[in-house]
Amino acid sequence: MKRLKILHIQKVKETSGPQKHLHLLLPRLDPKKFEVHFLILEEKDRPQRDYSALFNGSSVAVTRFTIRRDVDLFLLFKLVLWMRRQKFDLVHTHLLHADTLGAWAAHLAGISRIVSTKHGLDGSEKLKRGERYLLRRCSRFLNGVIAVSEVVRAICETKEKIPREKMTVIYYGRPAVENPQPPDSADFLYLGRLAPEKGCRELLKAFEMVVQSSPQARLFIAGDGPLKEEMDRRVREKGLDRSISLLGYREDVDSLLEKSVALVLPSHGEEGGLPLLEAMAHARPVVATNVSAIPEIVLHGKTGLLVPPRNVFSLSEAMKTLLDDEESSTRMGEAGYRRLKEYFSPEIMVKKTEELYKKMLDR
Repeated sequence: MKRLKILHIQKVKETSGPQKHLHLLLPRLDPKKFEVHFLILEEKDRPQRDYSALFNGSSVAVTRFTIRRDVDLFLLFKLVLWMRRQKFDLVHTHLLHADTLGAWAAHLAGISRIVSTKHGLDGSEKLKRGERYLLRRCSRFLNGVIAVSEVVRAICETKEKIPREKMTVIYYGRPAVENPQPPDSADFLYLGRLAPEKGCRELLKAFEMVVQSSPQARLFIAGDGPLKEEMDRRVREKGLDRSISLLGYREDVDSLLEKSVALVLPSHGEEGGLPLLEAMAHARPVVATNVSAIPEIVLHGKTGLLVPPRNVFSLSEAMKTLLDDEESSTRMGEAGYRRLKEYFSPEIMVKKTEELYKKMLDR
């Protein structure tokens, strides 16, 4: 049986949720059925050597092209010629630039099977009228669309006018840690960008209230972003240096979770929720906001505690609850671990993706 030649395309600036998703997905696609290629679009001053090196030793063939502007017509021409030479059976795009330039190039190269994974808004709400028009036009080239949550599917239907029947929901996957050990600390962990929409300001205020009743509690914040300096300044001004640590961007997520009693994610919106799965993989409960895709992943009172967005008091009370009730905290963590293995495993994610490819290629 001839292997089918699949191309994934994504613009990469940093290693966040969608990039981690591809690092998990692509090497797991059956190499007996698929010849998998990955095209990384990179900015000239942000070469992605380290990220592309993550695929070394796998069956994934990685190529890197430079993108000079959002609508790079020179790159479009280069992509069309390259795709024609490579003769891909299917092109799979990820994120805004691949969804426009990549899908457009595949269409012009005569590739009739084009799939896109929609990871969330991806800044599309900030697009100019012409850019939004281009995205919608390129969406017409798509034969299939993967949404990483039901919320994302609804966004695609309303914002990009993608027909519902074209879309399939396939959640992110995360492998469960073998024999996760219970925490021996009162440490909370935040994973993500340091940005207003992630609820970072509310998080600091809420944890200040937690420390007043539980001085032994600590909060570790792993991530980088526009609020880093402001948050660092507030921690110092409030004298919380011993209680709150800003770690910056960290690769050692597993070791941080092992030491934590729970993950806290106070986002104003969360379309994919990969940090939630990271916590569940370590049998850690979650304190998160009841918005977007979060309630699709976290079951309130069963695998974590959900609170209203922007509500500092509710956020602090939920963290206090997990500190004060160790038995409930452990029970929710174990339930989240079982839920991950049942609904959000890499095996399920890969199987559903391969089934979609077969459906597209059989047409």
